Amino acid sequence: MDAAIFSVTAGVAFISSVLFGLATVRSSRRTPGKWRTLPTSLTIGSGLCVISSLCAVPAVSDAIEQASHVENTARLGAHLCGIGLCAGLRAAMTEWTHEVDSRRGAVLIRLSKAAVVGMTALGIFLAANRSGLDFTSSFAKDRGVAAYLLVVYAYGLWVGGATAVTAGSLALENARSAGHRALAAGQALLAVGGIAGVVYTGAEAAFLICHQVFGRAWRLGIEQGLSTVTAGLFMSCTFLGLAVCSLARPLLAALKR
Repeated sequence: MDAAIFSVTAGVAFISSVLFGLATVRSSRRTPGKWRTLPTSLTIGSGLCVISSLCAVPAVSDAIEQASHVENTARLGAHLCGIGLCAGLRAAMTEWTHEVDSRRGAVLIRLSKAAVVGMTALGIFLAANRSGLDFTSSFAKDRGVAAYLLVVYAYGLWVGGATAVTAGSLALENARSAGHRALAAGQALLAVGGIAGVVYTGAEAAFLICHQVFGRAWRLGIEQGLSTVTAGLFMSCTFLGLAVCSLARPLLAALKR
């Protein structure tokens, strides 16, 4: 099931990255020298999502580890790309939540937070990685694995919650206007993706904490099934929602004229 879900997610992200890349090119041609937060952030984020999803496919993961001769390389790459995806999403949303003058500063702050999270996770990984260890919930009783994953999931939980709240409130606001309903639909999809992200990271974090504190949690099969479905739903809904929002922007411009 992992291979099927993450292969589809990688395909969705790849198509999204092409669309966002074309939007970035069009934006640069219309306004030379002006950096647009939304299309640029989405192009980078979707590209990272493609890499992250492919690294989560078991066959690709095994091939990467065999080529690098370092265990858990694919896991680390998937998680770092996932952090980059979340950072790109947070950066992109500043176009909806911040004025033009303060947008670049907000983007830098959000990217800096993601960089700190990534460096912290990398440091823990380098200290805890050893032969026979897998950086997944299967090794939730290992303190190094638990610490590493909790750093990653805590950041994902925060981004998912912030995305659900922000996109959800914007969707409700735009749904009241007939000319903004296409944008509202995209933002509603984005909010669903944020909720899926909260369920995914929250369940994973709770599973790790239960193992560390109580020595046991619910069955691993339930955890793995839930995490695979919600992770795929998070990435798919996020990029479908952002694609709809990007398509709605030219429509709104036409309506304004």
